[in-house]
Amino acid sequence: MRERKPSKPALELKHKNGKVFVYENEQCIKSFNNELMALGFINRLKFEKMALK
Repeated sequence: MRERKPSKPALELKHKNGKVFVYENEQCIKSFNNELMALGFINRLKFEKMALK
């Protein structure tokens, strides 16, 4: 069987030194001082990508 690759880039949050970093495909794209702002940024990114389709 062949392995499936995720069709959409994976967004994830990582915490370092009191900051929250947003990663897309293992690359840091943005940093925030709190997690709520980072979640809002990710939510906005998802809506923008859906609008482009």
